[in-house]
Amino acid sequence: MVERTPWAVPVWRIDLDGLAADVPELIADIQRRAGEYTVPDVPGRQTRDDLQDSDRIEWQRFHAELLGATDRIVAATSRDLTDGRRFCRSRGVLFESVADFRPGRWWVHTHQPATFSTVVTLQTPTGVGSAEEGGTVLRNPWASLARASAGTSTWESGAVVPGGIIFPGPIEHWPRIPAELVDFDVPRVLVVTDVVYW
Repeated sequence: MVERTPWAVPVWRIDLDGLAADVPELIADIQRRAGEYTVPDVPGRQTRDDLQDSDRIEWQRFHAELLGATDRIVAATSRDLTDGRRFCRSRGVLFESVADFRPGRWWVHTHQPATFSTVVTLQTPTGVGSAEEGGTVLRNPWASLARASAGTSTWESGAVVPGGIIFPGPIEHWPRIPAELVDFDVPRVLVVTDVVYW
């Protein structure tokens, strides 16, 4: 018997150090938008998924960098999607205290039918533990089918500021809850973007 791995599930880490100067403006815009409207019944405070439509130069640079990365992944991995037709939706997410990490109906979730989902960290609170506690947990898609032979059932991304991860939209995931129940000095601020190619 020979084992084959035809459908390995890759995850890509993205470093956005080149956008560091834009981060304060991006955070301020997310906080302003969340103050005007917050999506109900979800963990944290989430803006509408319309950041990609902003005419602010900081958001234009952000999306150019992020979509450039997903375009490179598609060009390298999928001949079927090389015509480059795509759209994306981005929203800001604020976790202002440990209480915002309330598991509920949308805690473990996917972003189907997105080709890729991305979680970019713009800011993490200090004093809540390690960088991993600001990250995202991904569930091994094979875990429910072959838990004994699939290795670890989850993988944690850790937090890279500014930066994040790109992963297939159907992967189950959730925000990592900080182990220490302390108040945040600053919010955990994320940009979640779903990208669809066809």
